[in-house]
Amino acid sequence: LWKLPKDEVGEYLSLLGSNRIQDNETLNSLIESANYDPTLIPVLSTQLADLKDPPTNGLDVLAAAPAKNKMRGYDLSNIIKCLLNGKSSKYLGSIIDSIVAIEAQGNWTALRPAKDLYLKNNGRIDAYKAELAEIAKGEPKDRKTFWAYAGLMEITGRSNANAEAKASSKDLIDSDWADPARRVVLINAAVDLKNRNYDEQIIQATADKDKAVRAAAERALRHFKINPDEVDATPKVSTLSMEDALAKVKSTKGVPAHGEAIFNKAACNSCHTVSEDEPQKGPYLGNIAAIYPRNELAEAILNPGKTIAQGFATNLVTLKDGNAVMGFITSETTDQLVMRDMASQEHHLAKADITDRTKMPNSMMPAGLMHNFSVKEFASLLDYIVGLSTKK
Repeated sequence: LWKLPKDEVGEYLSLLGSNRIQDNETLNSLIESANYDPTLIPVLSTQLADLKDPPTNGLDVLAAAPAKNKMRGYDLSNIIKCLLNGKSSKYLGSIIDSIVAIEAQGNWTALRPAKDLYLKNNGRIDAYKAELAEIAKGEPKDRKTFWAYAGLMEITGRSNANAEAKASSKDLIDSDWADPARRVVLINAAVDLKNRNYDEQIIQATADKDKAVRAAAERALRHFKINPDEVDATPKVSTLSMEDALAKVKSTKGVPAHGEAIFNKAACNSCHTVSEDEPQKGPYLGNIAAIYPRNELAEAILNPGKTIAQGFATNLVTLKDGNAVMGFITSETTDQLVMRDMASQEHHLAKADITDRTKMPNSMMPAGLMHNFSVKEFASLLDYIVGLSTKK
């Protein structure tokens, strides 16, 4: 094997994998060789990227790979994917280093999927809270610090995040907001993540004594299209009956640009995608308004159990070891079931290990997603979703 040109080693291993031939001896040889020959790192990352449980010794080699700033964005994205599959916080520093390297290259095509792997599609990011907090202690101008704050802010914006991690992340951000240099970083992170939880602080920051803070806040207002003088006087959805909420949102015009932020703030992006090039989670919403009119979408959000999209029924699967997985089925073969749970985590289950499989009558989507939002915010979300279909 090692007499082959290096670019053909990966092709050989891929050919074995496509034919379900697991050549562990060759893979281990590749790991050992990549440890002292960095030119084999891209080949190794490609081979480990699709493994559910990649070997720790291989991940250690990827994490310690030198000169990440000289690697291709595609290879760095593969490294990020592999290290996240390792499910260990010890790799967090290398994950962030890889993102910083892609960003420094100006490779925006590679940055988006890398960023999504780290943030939006990372169902375990709350498990990294302590490590993120440690990295966030770095110099405010260091991009590693920015991406650590982005991770903490992602945790605060998730409805399904670990409660303790969410609360401590919020406390840390609130505390660091007092430092002007860190306030700039946090405002920029809120813009990058489309996180609208800090609108009030950003509006206040436009009158900040610090020039850099004022400039960051003003950029954020323009980006979010926030009018500080515009007051939302519509009632909270939670104060209304379903009938009244539907009637009011029907007659209320929203702001689509705000709706995208509401989509993220309500954690809709945990279970839904709006772009065809994103990995499928729950029902795809990019063209949903071409199927359901605005009023029906509103009712489906307030009462998600009334109509369940085909293929997204909730299933409860019990395993031989006593564990259970609840979610919807994303794919099925004669010997394997792949499911996605409420935390957007994917589970690969061998059918031989399943003792019971039950289709549940209720939707996985919780009924109170809009309770903490105003009628206008709800209308903005609907107008954003409707606008996705008109862009096609």
